[in-house]
Amino acid sequence: MLNSSRLIISTLLMIIVGSQLYGQNIICDEAKIAAKQEMSEKSWLWLGAGMTLSVVGVAASYIVEPPKPSPMQLLGKDANTIQEYSSCFQKQAKHIQVKNAWIGCTTEFILINLFTLMIVISL
Repeated sequence: MLNSSRLIISTLLMIIVGSQLYGQNIICDEAKIAAKQEMSEKSWLWLGAGMTLSVVGVAASYIVEPPKPSPMQLLGKDANTIQEYSSCFQKQAKHIQVKNAWIGCTTEFILINLFTLMIVISL
């Protein structure tokens, strides 16, 4: 009898914890999608910063805080959901920001080296 009640209690706990984790993943997935949409409009900015400022542009992408989710995205959500959504949104936005700066910096590096190689070959 004792073992069966432990089994029932542990099963119920696993269901409750699992449903909480699943709910957080949905919230985080929604926030990541919203961040991708928001940052797609600003991707050229960080690509340009990486290309024109090189490593300084990349450093700036780590320092500058990404945008916060719009208040419309947070309407009707409780405090825990807002905190989780905002955290996931900002992490994803920061990731995109830094990635685009690195892409710009790498592109600049490759173009400069190709241009230099072309000059050296033509001599």
